[in-house]
Amino acid sequence: HSLVAGVLAHTDPIHKVSIVPRGRAGGYTLMLPERDSSYIQKNKLLDEVKTLLGGRIAESLILEEISTGATNDLERASKIIRKMITEYGMSQALGPLTYGVKQEQVFLGRDFSQNRDYSESVAEAIDKEARKIMNECYAEAESILKNNIEVLHSLARGLMEKETLSSEEVKAIFDAAGLKKPEAPWGHLEDEELKARREAGELKDGVGREETEAGGTMGYVGIKGAPLMEEPSDVQEIRELESGDGEEHE
Repeated sequence: HSLVAGVLAHTDPIHKVSIVPRGRAGGYTLMLPERDSSYIQKNKLLDEVKTLLGGRIAESLILEEISTGATNDLERASKIIRKMITEYGMSQALGPLTYGVKQEQVFLGRDFSQNRDYSESVAEAIDKEARKIMNECYAEAESILKNNIEVLHSLARGLMEKETLSSEEVKAIFDAAGLKKPEAPWGHLEDEELKARREAGELKDGVGREETEAGGTMGYVGIKGAPLMEEPSDVQEIRELESGDGEEHE
């Protein structure tokens, strides 16, 4: 996952890679966004699918065998592709339409569902388009791994030795191989200020909170200095009381 994500232009920066099991996952690649966004571009969704396929492809290339380990990745990739086609209108073959009527009322013991409002021929076209997008993403991800197989081995050796690699350690492996993440086409429109602040040391990768001039705090995910929301000072006061750090008021 990390190698594919590190080569594609529209993926979030890698924050950490680990082979330490968490829940059902045998390991994970943690990627954090550089900014909050209320919408996602088509290319970003496609690159996310390619990244999800990286584990299955690497397994096939290195072990010459496949297992059930990539089940969740395949489910997520398939879901993204079908949403692109049926909800987001991102399929050239089926056009800018949505397919399926969502059931708005949820009854006891039932979850949100979707009623089909299209013909069998359209359902067949959706399946065909989903398979086409999946195959194209698979082929590109496979090409990335085959062309950078030594980098894949270097990442594997690093993980076997340390179990967890930080963003700096992953970057060092990529830099040693001459790999550089291409910049997204719209990057220069949005990121100049963030890049300048990062170079000045004002931004910090991670997840946490920082104080504001108003006396409250701001939460950030991805980079410090690009906050997602501000916590009012009265909420901060309640939080301090609950933790025992604040003064009691009647």
